[in-house]
Amino acid sequence: MKSKEQKWIEFGYTLFAKEGPKGLRVDTIAKLVNTSRSSFYYHFAEIEIFQTALFHYHVERAKLMAEAALNCQNINPDLINAIISFKEDLLFNRQLRVHRHMPHYAECIEKAHRPIEQAFLKIWAKEFNLENNLGAAQILLRLVVDNFYMRISEENLNLDWLTNYLNEVVEMARRIEKS
Repeated sequence: MKSKEQKWIEFGYTLFAKEGPKGLRVDTIAKLVNTSRSSFYYHFAEIEIFQTALFHYHVERAKLMAEAALNCQNINPDLINAIISFKEDLLFNRQLRVHRHMPHYAECIEKAHRPIEQAFLKIWAKEFNLENNLGAAQILLRLVVDNFYMRISEENLNLDWLTNYLNEVVEMARRIEKS
């Protein structure tokens, strides 16, 4: 059985993924956890401590995403399916990026993104024939990731949208390669 603290974190994580920091209202989360506000303060004392717990949880989730990516043989369908299975985590990361002007948000982005980028890089370089130029593959990956987070939403982040998005990226790269 999950601890009360873990329930707070999981429900808070979901709300943050959907609404960003404004979604972290103790009353709302307390209703979802089916407990009182005082339980929140017993476990976390203040919202900043709770956010730190959420950020730690996000970094751990990012490590799981990186592990899933390392088991992929190709972008389509392996990596796409792996990415879709981490939808909530991607939406959480999008909220972090929207609020990256806050130093602890930017720090969490860096900690979470580092293992994912390393896991994606090999398969990414292979897809774009950049295995001998990992620097270029990394630059391309970073540009695509930044654009990806600007375009995703809870409604569109699904298998069809992601497949189309990555096909668009592949087509763009092929056109550049031809020119």
